[in-house]
Amino acid sequence: MTIALFGCQESAQPPAAPAPPADPEEVIRQIIADSDEKLEAALAEEDVSTTASQIVSALDDYEDHGAMHQFEEFHRGIQDLAGMAHQGASQEELQAKISELKQLADELLAESREIEPASEQE
Repeated sequence: MTIALFGCQESAQPPAAPAPPADPEEVIRQIIADSDEKLEAALAEEDVSTTASQIVSALDDYEDHGAMHQFEEFHRGIQDLAGMAHQGASQEELQAKISELKQLADELLAESREIEPASEQE
């Protein structure tokens, strides 16, 4: 006995709608917010170059988005960190740069959240 099946059976429920695209500004904020923990772990594992390059790459995806403008200084700082790590900077130098970037990230994230409600009121 041979049974051949053609096509696929349709389910009674329609396929789920795709998730709406994430807000680019929120994605950028999340990348920056997560960077501190990732960089500290990378420093402990002596893999700052790879991690910093991954963060740069993630931010590069939003480089042309208007929301990225307010985070350009952080983006440049992460690029500098990746370069420092690639050139063999000491753990102390990398730690100092990571601390500087953490402080900058905290300031930029706080500022971006202060600006957001004001722009929503317009």
